[in-house]
Amino acid sequence: MSLLTVIARNLAAICSFVIITSVNAQQPVEVTDQKIKISAKSSEELLFAFAAGDQVVFNFSAITY
Repeated sequence: MSLLTVIARNLAAICSFVIITSVNAQQPVEVTDQKIKISAKSSEELLFAFAAGDQVVFNFSAITY
């Protein structure tokens, strides 16, 4: 087997491992599940930290009493 073939096979194996690891690491994570009571003329500030490249999805609904 030539050196080029061995290098190509090793490179393919490394790339496959990196792709599989990356796909498995991208699972959604629920950061918080909260109910916040805010009066009509007030505001509420929540702070969270995320890594570069993270995507944030907001799900919210208004509940009136």
